[in-house]
Amino acid sequence: MKRLVVVKCPRCSSINILVLDSNKYICNECGHQGKKLRFPSSHIIVREVEVLGED
Repeated sequence: MKRLVVVKCPRCSSINILVLDSNKYICNECGHQGKKLRFPSSHIIVREVEVLGED
């Protein structure tokens, strides 16, 4: 099992976010852009996922 971290857009709460580089992201739903990859804890989702082929 591995942990998958999913973040939601601070403006529209979509998880469809494109990370452009280490300091910039853009939401594909509403177009919101951010310059730092910092999200409030209420916008971070951590899920346990099973990875095929791992022991």
